[in-house]
Amino acid sequence: MSRGLSKTLVSSVLSVLAVGCERDQQRAAQSEPSVAPPSRATDAPALDLPEPSVPAAPIVQEAVLTRGREIAVPAGKLRAGSPTGTKDRDPSHEADDVAIALGAFKIDALPYPNDPAQAFRSDVDRSEASALCAAEGKRLCSELEWERACKGDENLAYPALANEFDPARCKASLGACRSAFDVLALGALGREWTDSKVTRGLGDTLRTAVVRGAGPGAKPAQHRCAARDAATPDSKSRSLLFRCCRGERNNLTYPEEAERERFVEKTLSREKLAEVLKSMPALSDVAEIFRLFSAKELDQGLDRARTSRARMAPWVAAPSMLVWSPVHGEEVWVLSGDTPRGALLIVLYPLRDGSYTLIGSFETAQEHAPFVIGYKPDAPKELLFSTCWGCGGEGGAISLGEDARITIAPR
Repeated sequence: MSRGLSKTLVSSVLSVLAVGCERDQQRAAQSEPSVAPPSRATDAPALDLPEPSVPAAPIVQEAVLTRGREIAVPAGKLRAGSPTGTKDRDPSHEADDVAIALGAFKIDALPYPNDPAQAFRSDVDRSEASALCAAEGKRLCSELEWERACKGDENLAYPALANEFDPARCKASLGACRSAFDVLALGALGREWTDSKVTRGLGDTLRTAVVRGAGPGAKPAQHRCAARDAATPDSKSRSLLFRCCRGERNNLTYPEEAERERFVEKTLSREKLAEVLKSMPALSDVAEIFRLFSAKELDQGLDRARTSRARMAPWVAAPSMLVWSPVHGEEVWVLSGDTPRGALLIVLYPLRDGSYTLIGSFETAQEHAPFVIGYKPDAPKELLFSTCWGCGGEGGAISLGEDARITIAPR
């Protein structure tokens, strides 16, 4: 970097919620000969779904794999979706960690027919799946019930008692692939029908039915408890399974994220700004000495580069405090300011609970030229920043990556 810019990049990115969960070892001590999940003899590499004629063979304890076993999910609070900044989160499809109270219900331990000795039923559309459940005095689960059964009280990111997903584990043993509520292979062997309709941001005019889970060949991110997908209600596929729920349906719709403008100026009092910075340990030492650059100072920064707001086109000069929504459902704050030790760029997430998480910061070394932040209205996933707009080596980019992470990188 030139002109006194340091190469210090403070990277502080949200990670996937890590909640450990140890199971009772007595259960393992009491295990019986295990039962392998049904598989099909085929060279097709796609979904490892069973042929109807292929029976299952025993692999886990009888207490876990029994015909018709239902799991009682207690009343409790679901945190729908995922927190802002979670790795592989799809902000346009997932709620922002919204707390929802759900009543108790029961869910089948396995996909229909909920029998470890039989092949799981596929190639049925949603109405057929619903009718098969109804014939047993049950119903299709709602997507919020499905997510609650997947996450458990621990709010796990993945259904297999972990915060990472290993498809081999589920293929090897259904008993080793269970959620915190002991629901087996939840969305691990294929997508699963729910009775829910799509909300804004998910699906389209044809794909109006919500499905959850994914097949063994899918990326781990698609197996997250919060992941959502859509299908046409009359779809029939070997990749589509279903399981049934019992009890009064939780008649709640999936929470929709409010539509936000992509780029909005924000103002905070000095006291509130200091409070925000103090809440993040990496910035607490500058909380009382940080101030935002004025519009006049930003214009002077452009003069320094022999340019102007008009000459920046198609880029637009942002205010010193910008609320940025790179995709529907995500919000980021970008602040350009000064401290006695140099100019400081701050990027953070405001969280639903009123707290804040630092994404990263970029600081100059004893230089106070303001960071000018630029955005393109038609390309909202990237911002540029510079202390000398258009000068090489004087700034960098703030980008939303494919994994839903925000990164700050010099350029």
